[in-house]
Amino acid sequence: MSLQFRVTGPLKSGKLLMGHPGTDVQCLPLAFPFAFALALALALVLPLTDFALSGPMMGLTWALIGAGFLLARKSQGPVQVWAALLFIIGSSIVAIPGSLLWGHNLWVPTVILAMLTVPMLAFYLTDDGDRVLAWIAPVYLLHAGMIGAQFALGIGPRGDDGRIMGLSGNPNPAAAFLVLGAAFFSGGRYRWMAVPLIVALPATGARWATLIMVALVAWWVPHTYGIKRAALIGCGGMILITGLLFSPLAPMYRAESLSDLPTRALADIRYRLTLPRAPTFLPRGFADDPRARDANGAPYQTPHSVPLRMAVETGVFSGVAWLALTGWALWRRPRFDTAWWMLAALGALSLLYYFPWIERMGGFWWLLVGLRAKGSGVFRADPSMPPSKAPARKLSATHRRRGA
Repeated sequence: MSLQFRVTGPLKSGKLLMGHPGTDVQCLPLAFPFAFALALALALVLPLTDFALSGPMMGLTWALIGAGFLLARKSQGPVQVWAALLFIIGSSIVAIPGSLLWGHNLWVPTVILAMLTVPMLAFYLTDDGDRVLAWIAPVYLLHAGMIGAQFALGIGPRGDDGRIMGLSGNPNPAAAFLVLGAAFFSGGRYRWMAVPLIVALPATGARWATLIMVALVAWWVPHTYGIKRAALIGCGGMILITGLLFSPLAPMYRAESLSDLPTRALADIRYRLTLPRAPTFLPRGFADDPRARDANGAPYQTPHSVPLRMAVETGVFSGVAWLALTGWALWRRPRFDTAWWMLAALGALSLLYYFPWIERMGGFWWLLVGLRAKGSGVFRADPSMPPSKAPARKLSATHRRRGA
């Protein structure tokens, strides 16, 4: 059995790559849309583990991206977005010879970074990215459940200071994944599913991710439940925070005094934004400097910031392109839909974390930019948020049949 539909016109955001306007298109079997979404969803989730960055699991991740890309419908989207993404990818490729000619001769990790960056374009080109994100919904809950079980039972691997990691091999990506999941569940009738993710977050000990989650919840709750219910929820949150300060996780969040909190926070931010190498206009590749040491004698790592890391490794213009694309996608109407909230959370995480770029969560940025650039027929704006004044977007016949 196969599914047929008539394309009524080109997508407003870009030219269709499969089929032509006004012609009958013979689609793949009906099960294939679900297969492509599952393949790409697995390719997004696998890098969260320790196993997907090396060995056969990396090959499996690439195979899933390739299979999902071949089965999916694809479109280019706005020309300016397409050009900016190609520039970012081109910068990562130019950085390979650049690491030898004007860089630091670290060409092997530069090649690996390019190999991790180029396949990400498949997530942007794929249409129906909302289906991909829908497949990940149960993984968010599984991840939060594992963190809760590890904390309550004292089992499973832990990071520094007893930080719990869940499905991830690192507590910071584990926390970022919970923040993205809460943003995914923030709108519609299933927003209550964000509660276990919010409750599980403190166990990861990720201060920056926790601050972002607090900011998002502070915006969602009053607009969703009203001021009175928001006050009750806030009281419950204060009780949770008070209990956290007297729990085994207290050293990760509690300073010696409240006046010490700003000092520690600023020191942490300065460390995360420290540049082992100066930004460059020419892509020069991997830039970790094992000889550079901080005040404690520890080696500096790659800047814990996506745009700064790109400025150091693939050039200033590459980092500017990332900032411009993220800002444009968030400014584009309609706003406050699921993809908007997820991209806003991911953009905030990227300011003081570097893993949302290509290592552990890189595909999410490309997928969400594609959703914002080309539109989604499933994710609707949250009715509790300010309505968009933009005219309604014309949807394809496929989207209309899905109820958009």
